Amino acid sequence: MNLARLDLNLVVALRALLEERNVTRAGQRVGLSQPAMSAALARLRRHFDDDLQCVGRHVARLEAETLLTALARRVGHLELAGEPRRHLNNTLRSWASLPVRIRPTS
Repeated sequence: MNLARLDLNLVVALRALLEERNVTRAGQRVGLSQPAMSAALARLRRHFDDDLQCVGRHVARLEAETLLTALARRVGHLELAGEPRRHLNNTLRSWASLPVRIRPTS
C-alpha cells in the first residue's frame, strides 16, 4: 500500500461515510453527488485492495489511538458519570451516549 499516492480527498470522503453511515448524506456533506461519492469509495477500495469496512476499521483505530494517547497524557482520572446507552444498528456497534467525568492530571 502506497500512502504517498493516496488522494487525500478520498480520505475526507471515507471519513464522511464513517460518520454519516450513508453514501448519499456523506456525498452531500463533502459536495459530491451519490454516484461521485460511490466512485470515490470505489477508488479507495482499489487503492487499499480491500473493502472499506476493513479500511474504515483501520482509520477508526488510528484516530482512536491518537485521541486516546493525547487524552492519556492529560487525564488523571476518568469515571462513568451516568448510564451508557448503546446505538442500535445492524452493521456497527457504537454508543449513543457514554457520559464520563474527567479530572485532569496535576
